[in-house]
Amino acid sequence: MRFLRLYEGHFSWATAPLILAFAAWFPLLLNPDFNDQVLAHQLPVIASRIQLLAMLALTISILVSLISLPPRP
Repeated sequence: MRFLRLYEGHFSWATAPLILAFAAWFPLLLNPDFNDQVLAHQLPVIASRIQLLAMLALTISILVSLISLPPRP
């Protein structure tokens, strides 16, 4: 059971960026009728903005953690 959890964790960490990058395009590719809707063409833009906000939050988190480190001895 531990091995399966370890494998799943490593697999999901490795594939999550790819899934996030291409998931917004899948509805356009898989469903031709969805191409006629406005949401279909706005979905990649919305996903891009969500990723941008997540990257900004990650950058802020990195900066806060670097500032809160104790000084080197």
